[in-house]
Amino acid sequence: MPLASRLRALALACLFASPALAHEQQVSSANLSSTIATGGTFQSLAAASISRNGCLIQNPTTATEPLYVNVGSASPSTANSFSLAAGASFNCSVAGVVITDALQVEAATTGHAFIAVVQ
Repeated sequence: MPLASRLRALALACLFASPALAHEQQVSSANLSSTIATGGTFQSLAAASISRNGCLIQNPTTATEPLYVNVGSASPSTANSFSLAAGASFNCSVAGVVITDALQVEAATTGHAFIAVVQ
């Protein structure tokens, strides 16, 4: 077997044998799904938390306007926020890094629904 093939096989064996990768962390989620209280105004979704393990926020597929997600800004605006089209989502955990800042959401219309879970 060529050296490159043996090294690939060894790397795969180490990857799958790693106890850190084999164990998944079990956490409970808090369902924070709701609606926008006042259209055009950012509202608090979750306070900053250094113990946050993750979050997922989605603009429903039936939405007719963007949902804006702001991370940690004292003065949130649509210009400094993530814009989620219908069906799009925002994840607080990417590549092992978790956003622990405060989260705010906004949409133009009062009553705009959004889906949110936080761990």
